[in-house]
Parts: sequence; structure tokens; C-alpha cells
Amino acid sequence: MASNSAAVAVSTFDPKNAILVVGQHVKTGLYNRGLGYVTAIHGEQNPASVGSFSGGIAFGGSASFDIVFLDGSVTNRLPESILRGVQWQILEGVASEYEIALAVAQADSIREQKEKTKAAEKAAYQKKCDDLRTAEALKHLNQEEEYSSKRAGKNIRIQLKRAFPSVKFSVRMDGHNSINVGWTDGPLKEAVKAIVGCFQCGFYDVNEDYHGIKSTPFGDVFGDVEFLFFNRDYSDVAIEEAVKAVNSKYAANIAELEDDKKPTVENYKNGSSRLVVVPGIEKDLASLIFSEMLKWDGLQKTVLIPAEDSQKSIIEEHTHTKHGFQMFIVVNPERVARDVFMAQLDAAKALGGWYSKKWGSTPAGFAFKDEAAAKSFAADTFGHDDEPTPPTKPTKKAQPKADSNTADKFRTLADKMQGEIDNKLANRLTNTPKRQREAGAARIEGERLKRTQEVLLKLADLHDAGTVPEVLKGIRSKKAVYELVGEKMDSS
Repeated sequence: MASNSAAVAVSTFDPKNAILVVGQHVKTGLYNRGLGYVTAIHGEQNPASVGSFSGGIAFGGSASFDIVFLDGSVTNRLPESILRGVQWQILEGVASEYEIALAVAQADSIREQKEKTKAAEKAAYQKKCDDLRTAEALKHLNQEEEYSSKRAGKNIRIQLKRAFPSVKFSVRMDGHNSINVGWTDGPLKEAVKAIVGCFQCGFYDVNEDYHGIKSTPFGDVFGDVEFLFFNRDYSDVAIEEAVKAVNSKYAANIAELEDDKKPTVENYKNGSSRLVVVPGIEKDLASLIFSEMLKWDGLQKTVLIPAEDSQKSIIEEHTHTKHGFQMFIVVNPERVARDVFMAQLDAAKALGGWYSKKWGSTPAGFAFKDEAAAKSFAADTFGHDDEPTPPTKPTKKAQPKADSNTADKFRTLADKMQGEIDNKLANRLTNTPKRQREAGAARIEGERLKRTQEVLLKLADLHDAGTVPEVLKGIRSKKAVYELVGEKMDSS
């Protein structure tokens, strides 16, 4: 029987050893580029020398290739070792001169369009910057500071003071690309972020697990930082309000607790409420209190100004325990809203006064160096100007006595610390967990040494002036200062 089967042509093309030509079809999945044509070959090809270490790192080859892809992208000077590697395919087909010219023309058109788009975007970006520089609503912000992060810090302070004039904020740089914003009670964290969040240029993409930086016209003009952290602390007033909220919201559940385990400010502060699980909720008491604090708006809090007289303010004469001058304190017996208190404080400052916290036998109140100013403030604010009442326990005037020897000693110790501080705060490698821990520990130690140095210099000034507070007179060495600042950090 005769066979009718047709002969099948077998390709002899060997991509591994083939000498490529202009127009050679190549393909890659990188960046979704797909099929492309070789448009130029530089150097002499040597496919036999191409190889890889463990199938990954390519080596060998002597030539490089220019390639145009049908999607309009272009790759120039691609090494031979890469083209003959695992991420590329060398195909048997060869494009004609017309096909190559068509692909190159398309790539040029796409490149030109991208350049036009980029130029238009740059012009629009610049216009936004120019508009911000001349915006009437933003004229109060700083544009002169040279460094972006410092400019951002200044403007954050400005914005917070305008938005929350009754709240004292701490805005501190942490390195060159991070700012920490802190305050006590005051507005909710979300409200603060809404005001100054625009100064952060760093972002984190959850889907890509990627942290990056994005420039904005606002950041270019008014400054920005990569990281912006917010830390809201809470006073006893905040804790008390949160305790009240917990007692009200979970009254039936709280009733099942023993009296000494029920929510109080003291139990929250000493940590014992963490060990109390609320029946029916199965959450510890401290978590419930903290949750209420997070939701509490400190701008609505009231301020208690203590006094012995519950009917009217009184004026007491005291000696300033640190500087030794006489001062007259107007003590308000009433609890007032915070906005009222801030108005009173502004009135006191206008007369050269300030608000003094309770210290020993010295009461809290509005303090003045001038007796007439204290009387004027009392008359304008509370409607009377009683004669100053001497303190229950008269304070003894301080007798300043300079100690230049100790001052010189502390300054010398502080100066010698600079080299060690610079070493501890210097940038370090953090490319491994161990190095990250070591860098973190060094920075913490550097900050503590820096605080030690600052306290030594301050103590030197106090010894020169003879005004060292009684509680600090026993400190005579760098070690004592180092331990003191460490205790302060641990307790905060």
C-alpha cells in the first residue's frame, strides 16, 4: 500500500547558540513588553561564553543589543548575557526593514507624547506652587526657611496655634526627616492630623508593601517631612472623665465588681485596673478606660484653680523659691471652663503675669512681680482688689551664692561628651535585624547623653548665678546627672 503522508519540515534554529541579526524577534515578560525586534547590535557575539551562577546571575557574552517593542517601549544596550538568559526568549523570526521602521516610528511617537505630557504636568505642578506662594489664606506660613523639614516644623507650630490657641503643643524634630507632635488632653488626634497631616510626604502602600515619598506643591512651598507622628497624653482630668464614661456606659457590669476594683483614677494610674476583667464584657478595665479617653475631646474640659476662699479670689504674697523675688498670687476659688481660663491667662500676661502651679505651701494662681498689677488683675477679673494676704508658712528669701568652680567643672564635662554623642547619633547600617537593634540602642544612648550634656550646661549656669534649686544641690558629677535624666525618661 502506497503511503500518502506529507514530509514535515524540522527547524534547525538553536536560540542558545544562534548568531542574532538585526530584525531578530525577541520576547520578554518583563514589564509586560512582549514581542520586540533587534534594531542594532554592538560588539561581537559570543553565545558559547554565556552562562549563569545557580541559574540566576548571568555572565559572559561580548555584545549588546538595542530592541524596540511593539508596545512602543525601547531597550538600549541590553547585555548579551541577559538577552540569552532565563527571562528572555530568542525567536526564529526576523522582521523586515519596513516592520522595524514602523515599530521605531511608533516608539518615537509614544516617547514624544510622554515628553509632552510630562512637560504639561511639570508646568501645572509649578503653577500650583506659584499659586500657593501668593495665596492670601496661607500668607501667615513660612516660606523662607532653607531646609524643608525645619520649614515644615515652623509651619506646623503656626497652624496648630491658629487652630487650637488654648492648647500647648510640642513640635520636635527627630533626625532630619521626622517630626513628633505631642500635647496633653486638647483636641482629638484625628482633629490634629486634619490640620497638619498635609506636611507629611511619606506614605505606605499596603497592597504593594511599600514605603515611599511623594512630593506635593504644598510640601515644596511650605516644607514637609517623611514621617509625622502624633502623641496625645492625658491628664488626671481626662482619666477622670473616662472613668465617669465607663461607670455610666457599663453601670450594670461595674456593679458586680468589688468596691476596691471599681474604676478610679488611682486604680488606672497604678496599673491595678489592668488586672480587673469586667463581667459580661470580658475586657480589662484599663482598656475600657483608655478607649473612652481616646474619644474624649479635651477642648471641652474644665480647669480647677484651687483656693481656700470659696466666695472670691484672694491675693497672697510669696517668695519665688528658685529666684528669690517676691511675687503676688491671685488665687481663683472657682472651677471655670477652659476658654474662660485662657482669657484670664491672656489678661494676666498683658499685665506681666503668668500662671503658677502649686508648689509646696505656695498655692496655684496668677502670679505677678508687681503688687499693683496683681490688684488690677483681681479688680478687672473678679471685681475686687483685696490687700495681699501673707502665706500660711512664710517662705525664706533665697540668698544667691555663686559657685564658679563647680560651674567650670560641669562645662568641661559637657564639652568632653560631644565626641561620644556624635558617635552614638551617627547614621548606622540597619540592613539586618541585629544592626537595627544596635542602631536603635546607640541612638537611645546618644539621646540620653545629649540630655546629660544639656543638664550639665544648665547646672553650670545655675551655679554661676547661685540659683541652684535645693533638690539639685547634691548633684556633683556627670554620673549623677546621667542617672537623673535616665530616671526621668523611664518615668515618662
